[in-house]
Amino acid sequence: MHLNLRVKDACMKRSYAPQILKVMKLTVLLITLACLQVSAKVYSQINISKKNMPLVEALNTIQQQSGYTFFYKAKLVEPIKVDVNLHNATIQQAMTQLLEGKALSFEIIDKTITIKPVEKRDVRKEITASLEPIEVKGRVTDTTGLSLPGASLKSKLTNKSYVTDNQGGFVLNAEVGDEITISFIGYTSQVFIVAKDMPFQNVILHVSSSRLNEVVVSTGYQQLVKENATGSFTYIDNKLINRSVGTDILSRLDGVTSGVIFNKTFNKTNLSSSSNGGDPGISIRGRSTLFANTEPLVVLDNFPYDGDLNNINPNDVESITILKDAAAASIWGVRAGNGVIVITTKKGKLNSGPKVSLNTSITVADKPNLNAVPQMSSKDFIEMEKFWFDNGKYDVYLNFLPFVNQTPAVDILNDEKKGILTASQANSQLQALGKINANDAYDKYFLRNSVNQQYSLSISGGSENNQYYIGGGFDKDISGQIANSFKRYSLTVNNSYNLMHNRLTLGMSLFFTNSNSISNSDPYNIQYPYEQVVDNNGNALAVNRDFRKASKDALSNSGLLDWNYYPFNERLNHGNVTDLLDYRAGLQLNYKIIPKILNVNLNYQYQQGNSENNIIRGTDMYSTRLLINEYAQINPSGLITYPIPLGAISSNSNSKYQSNTARLQFNYKQEFGAKNEFSMIAGSEIKDNNSFQRYSTLYGYNENNATNIPVDYFTYYNYSIGFNNSRIPYGGSQSGTIDRFFSYYANANYTYDRKYTLSASARKDESNLFGVNANNKGVPLYSVGLNYAISKESFYNVPLLPYLNIRLTDGYNGNLSKNLSAYTTATVLANQLSYYNTPIESIVNPPNPNLSWEKVNVINAGIDFGSKNNRISGSFDYYVKKGENLIGTSPVAPQTGVTIFTGNTASMITHGMDFQLNSINLRGEFSWTTNFLLNYVRDKVTKFNLPVGSNSLYVGSNYQNPFVGKPYSAIFAYPSTTLDDKGNPQGYLDGKLSEDYAGILNSTNPAELKYIGTASPTWFGSLRNNFAYQGFDLSMNISFKMGYYFRRGSFTSSNGGYQQADFEKRWQKSGDEKTTIVPALIYPDDGQRDLFFAGSDKLVVKGDHIRLQDIKLGYTFSGKHRHMPFNNLKLYAYVNNLGILWRANKLGIDPDYSGNSIYTVPNPRTYAMGLTADF
Repeated sequence: MHLNLRVKDACMKRSYAPQILKVMKLTVLLITLACLQVSAKVYSQINISKKNMPLVEALNTIQQQSGYTFFYKAKLVEPIKVDVNLHNATIQQAMTQLLEGKALSFEIIDKTITIKPVEKRDVRKEITASLEPIEVKGRVTDTTGLSLPGASLKSKLTNKSYVTDNQGGFVLNAEVGDEITISFIGYTSQVFIVAKDMPFQNVILHVSSSRLNEVVVSTGYQQLVKENATGSFTYIDNKLINRSVGTDILSRLDGVTSGVIFNKTFNKTNLSSSSNGGDPGISIRGRSTLFANTEPLVVLDNFPYDGDLNNINPNDVESITILKDAAAASIWGVRAGNGVIVITTKKGKLNSGPKVSLNTSITVADKPNLNAVPQMSSKDFIEMEKFWFDNGKYDVYLNFLPFVNQTPAVDILNDEKKGILTASQANSQLQALGKINANDAYDKYFLRNSVNQQYSLSISGGSENNQYYIGGGFDKDISGQIANSFKRYSLTVNNSYNLMHNRLTLGMSLFFTNSNSISNSDPYNIQYPYEQVVDNNGNALAVNRDFRKASKDALSNSGLLDWNYYPFNERLNHGNVTDLLDYRAGLQLNYKIIPKILNVNLNYQYQQGNSENNIIRGTDMYSTRLLINEYAQINPSGLITYPIPLGAISSNSNSKYQSNTARLQFNYKQEFGAKNEFSMIAGSEIKDNNSFQRYSTLYGYNENNATNIPVDYFTYYNYSIGFNNSRIPYGGSQSGTIDRFFSYYANANYTYDRKYTLSASARKDESNLFGVNANNKGVPLYSVGLNYAISKESFYNVPLLPYLNIRLTDGYNGNLSKNLSAYTTATVLANQLSYYNTPIESIVNPPNPNLSWEKVNVINAGIDFGSKNNRISGSFDYYVKKGENLIGTSPVAPQTGVTIFTGNTASMITHGMDFQLNSINLRGEFSWTTNFLLNYVRDKVTKFNLPVGSNSLYVGSNYQNPFVGKPYSAIFAYPSTTLDDKGNPQGYLDGKLSEDYAGILNSTNPAELKYIGTASPTWFGSLRNNFAYQGFDLSMNISFKMGYYFRRGSFTSSNGGYQQADFEKRWQKSGDEKTTIVPALIYPDDGQRDLFFAGSDKLVVKGDHIRLQDIKLGYTFSGKHRHMPFNNLKLYAYVNNLGILWRANKLGIDPDYSGNSIYTVPNPRTYAMGLTADF
């Protein structure tokens, strides 16, 4: 028997053509717009017209046009010739015409068509069947209720085939007893038997296990079938991206992506910039650096995206791939050390008519709950102020510095002391203040329910040689803060043409974003809990700021501007305006040198962004009046001169970047014999990125004619109030960077017998960031990988687990710090001049000719598995990341002029696992699926040369001097015991009970510290359940974080603020030490006593919690609603941030909004409604 098996090549990679002259930037736009004049004509898949055509030739032509694979015995088809006249035919129509009357039948499974002889009819069965045909109607959908147009239905008795319409509907005639088989690519076939009086058939098809083989992941350089890939990937399809609602794309990954964690602000240990080692907003498999860049690389349509990620419209995104190990990410070289997020935008499809898609939603949020932050009541705050007043805390200020600002309660107490008020009057006024909660007025006058609106409209399609996608979006956000708002306009265009008989593909892309955000230039913040912004009649009241009200009032009479601050009057100010413009344009050129074997890509992309922030503070703003008044000069005769002129103060900051990237890449793929497959890519890439920032301040600014008045920045002026003097603040600065990269790379994959796949990659990056030794300018990085499809072996026979893949990879990624140079670096100290009025510079780092890249060795072992019919499927990965040659600090000889040197002196190790489990719990009219994610990650600093510092450094900011042998985000605390009988905290020094707080804080013996654990979750994941019934679908996601701690805040005597917890729990009398851990209120306060208590083990709390993250409910209208103008319509409702289901701490604290001894207001619950429609 001779079998003829033909396989279509893998889809070609996108590519880009270079531009050399700057004028080509405009050309890109013009060509793209010209190419958008697409035809509305509906194209189909197959066009053949020929008489007496050999059937084999016809099948080959169909294979080339459709991509389907044929399987047949040669002797069945080779003698046959046919007359063919196919115009815009579907695959079903084409096969039906070709085989009509030929005693041949066909069966379509996935992308394979099997041709076989017509089965002999069972006469006995036909006799028993009714001679009258029965009309059967129905609709075919997937488990979510989505219509499946083009599904195939086949009669067993007649061998006749049918295809569902655009709404998934079908109507067919069949005899009673006939068996109808329904199939669709990637889904498990179903069969129903025709009976008399059959009801409407709602056929639900389920994803088949072979669907896993069809998942294609993108690395940004090539597309890989996930089943054969050696690397560790996480793939997020369009359905999962659109499960949540939000204007930024990355937030939609929260809680649904394996190996990825979102670091809330107060879960971060290091709050500095992520470019300099600060904790990033999103982490992929934890940390692998100490002081270099910690953000993952974001790739948008095959190129690194250098703009603001908030510019990307989520509605234009087709899929996202997370590259997690070396084999997956090393192709990106030195920028892949923190993982890679590959975003692919939507494209059109060949041979498809225009498809119009609409997606719109509106989201409303609750007001933030200000009272969720622990704080003192007004009564408690006044009690504390009275204690301080009675113990003389304010005496010096009230007697000798009367202009120093005081609260209303202190002024009342002082008036009582002076006899201005009687004790009864003072108590009455204090009691009135004690009943006020400033949060009430803030909630009423400064907050509102935020409203976010999203609108997205796109059209896509294509002909035989062209595919296009045009998407436009508009987002409007009315913030929860009154006067704040945001608008964004976006446009995405992707267009490609096949030329020269499909040998040449020309692609063009355009991405454009324009946003405008408006906010209050000086937002109001409450300073004390009884602060009042309006009286009982709603009139604005002044609040105390900067200087005492009596002193201000006295100077106001001299003719100066009003010194008073009226927050209510300024609440609608919108003088802070940011305009952002960002666009990218690209050309892609692909030429098939040897069709199906060798092609070349030439890619070019230009990106440019401009962000301009303008803050105008007129004299209606308190901050402007205050600054003008402070520098005002009053001579003995009362004449006033203004060094800072009357008028507005304008602050402008402008940030620009532009980037040019070009890539030349060769792609080779070929099969040798029946068992050998080899593919390879090799290429080179060059990138130039320029950024520039400028900041300026103008005084005496006139908005009407954009003029300003120069000022004297060099003279020292005495303040009009108080005893100090200073120069006028200078508001001018500018900076810029130029980054240039040159890289060359190669990646190869070899597969034998579709069971064993070997991969290897190599890349070398060079950059202008390092300016000396040639061997340090570039870094070679590589990876190797193995994929073993063990379930395809003949000896493998595990019925419960028919699919099993084993993966193993090893390789290096890289990282860099843009804050270092091989040369001596210095910085100009802002707003500081020497005695001679010259700028002052400070050395940042001495010269370092051996400075080089950081390297991250990643070893990954993983398995992918699936049960029969894909009832249970998933993956498990274990990985080890070794950060080598990391940027760190070391001591250096003082005679060099500095004492600390920064270079490649540190190392760390991170290990963890990613586990993903998917299950189909129920099938049928009611379906239920579950997705479970479980991740573990733990890091440890293995080398850091800076000598051990004081214990207070490890407790307060361990990230500055990481402790070897512990995690980067380690939480250390001072061991403590109960309070003494006077309410003082007690610790240990030299192994003995002690209240020598200075000695405890300054000790350099780490053994006297208590290591609690890590501030970063070591276990995290989610449990998502999805239900579907007819057109309804319901999804609920529960997320969790485990195995970590946070340091909560508590009351201390030296903290004068009202946002403190536990004031009412403080020690107040002898015996309280048995029931409380909070020290007594004392004066004079002891700062070291408070630092000890704040850093003690008593305030470190477990952060473990489980959260109900969101719920989504939707309904998809079925195809039976034919009077409606859409093909698919889905209405949905979405609720986010529903609340915590369980937490380890018993204090009611939300760990996502507490840490570093600080509390913040939790994000409010949001409610969204929306619809998606296809026309």
